[in-house]
Amino acid sequence: MLMQRVLLAVLVWLSVAVQAAPVFQEGKDYQLLPQPSLRPDPQRVQVREFFWYGCPHCYHLLPVLDAWARKKPSYVDLVLTPAALNPEWQIDAQAYYAAEIRGVASKLHDDMFNAIHRDQNIQLINNVAAIDQFYTAHGAGANFSALMNSMVVLGKVNAAAQLARQYQLEGVPSLVIDGKYLVDYHAGEPLRMMQVVDYLVTMEHHGH
Repeated sequence: MLMQRVLLAVLVWLSVAVQAAPVFQEGKDYQLLPQPSLRPDPQRVQVREFFWYGCPHCYHLLPVLDAWARKKPSYVDLVLTPAALNPEWQIDAQAYYAAEIRGVASKLHDDMFNAIHRDQNIQLINNVAAIDQFYTAHGAGANFSALMNSMVVLGKVNAAAQLARQYQLEGVPSLVIDGKYLVDYHAGEPLRMMQVVDYLVTMEHHGH
């Protein structure tokens, strides 16, 4: 009798869990990219965020994405990519890749967002002198603006812009899963966006 009650309780719990599990739809919650790219590693799942430091939606996603990154499965790689889709966005993309070369991109990523949106230092959006001063003051080393305009940085910016155009991004933040699926701000609030990402990550992982 006790075992029957336990079994019944488990069945009820499973029924509730199945009903509660979110079901997301292609074309509504996420898009299948028209020009997908090859997975860099078939044994892993890549989540690539396209961002712009001046974007308030990216800023609102930031703490949620940070929390998600700390708890993501070990087989998931998070790649940050500045969406250099216009000249204004390109300047901040140059700053990101210069910081990456100097080894401080991950350390200063949140600081850059906070300086612009929390502290209202809007010069950091497109003023090279202000950007140079900011990164130098935060330990990025001397001649930062020169590095921003180097061939290696400009090459990285051009590659990021080309990828964003290939995926036909309409704005940021945009999250691309395994070069195949797009989740953007149309999916809803940051928490919901990451729920859709988790759904696609699980689907891709099981499909490997």
